[in-house]
Amino acid sequence: MSAVAIDPAALRRKVAWRVLPLVFVIYIVAYLDRANVGFAKLRMASDLKFSEEVFGLGIGIFFIGYLILEIPGALLVERWSARKWFARILISWGFISALTAFVRTPMQFYVARFLLGVAEAGFFPGIIVYFTHWFANRDRGRALSGLVMAVPFSLAMGAPVSALLLDANWLDLAGWKWLFILEGLPAVLLGMVTLIWMTDRPRNARWLTPGERDPREVRASGKSSAFEMSGCSRSASFSQTPEDTPWRFGFPPLLRTSLAARITPLSSTAACSTPSGSPVSSSRVNPRTAPVTANGIAPAAKS
Repeated sequence: MSAVAIDPAALRRKVAWRVLPLVFVIYIVAYLDRANVGFAKLRMASDLKFSEEVFGLGIGIFFIGYLILEIPGALLVERWSARKWFARILISWGFISALTAFVRTPMQFYVARFLLGVAEAGFFPGIIVYFTHWFANRDRGRALSGLVMAVPFSLAMGAPVSALLLDANWLDLAGWKWLFILEGLPAVLLGMVTLIWMTDRPRNARWLTPGERDPREVRASGKSSAFEMSGCSRSASFSQTPEDTPWRFGFPPLLRTSLAARITPLSSTAACSTPSGSPVSSSRVNPRTAPVTANGIAPAAKS
């Protein structure tokens, strides 16, 4: 533990205000670039003579590319760098979305939609992995629910903006082309902002104090359980929390966290250590009812 007292509530607020706003804006742009083909459909189909079948197939092909790289993309967030991977996603999908304005044939449309799915793949599962390093279990659900709120925000803002762009006729380009171009460029700009603003892990955060950079401090500030704050393991099979080794058993983090919660009984054997690192005798500890002291350490039960 840090020698300087850390206010858990203040640390939670600091992390939330630094991490969530950028991710929220990114997801708004992501959903807008995914859905803008629906706004452009009527005029695009009229100009290019695309049938309903062409549009239906093109919209569906997006998800083929998305599914292929969804899990590998999340792996890269954990193994490589969330900041660099999200920036790559944003810049590539922004350019591909903008280039969709220049398709002329159904095959070009299919290729553009497939590449857009490949470019965006790994973003949402990557965010789930990213949140495991910044939020305890208790706060992670709230963070994800706030992120999902970006979808209605995106549609609410995207509909009137798209309607205005559809009526544009600048530089002899049809309005639906400007829709793809101008709604794709914000993703490119956000990719550059992400490289500067986003932080991979608490230990890399210059905006946190040295004591706050300890991942245990960040997670303990959420008071998700007595185990996470005391360093206790849930059982011999889970010697670390799901956040510490999300790929240890080959499951994506969301599934692994869910599985750990389901197969771990409420009262399980805990192998604990004191703040100084000395071992404590194992005992039955209920993570929901175990008392927690002011410094976030659950006292060991008497044997």
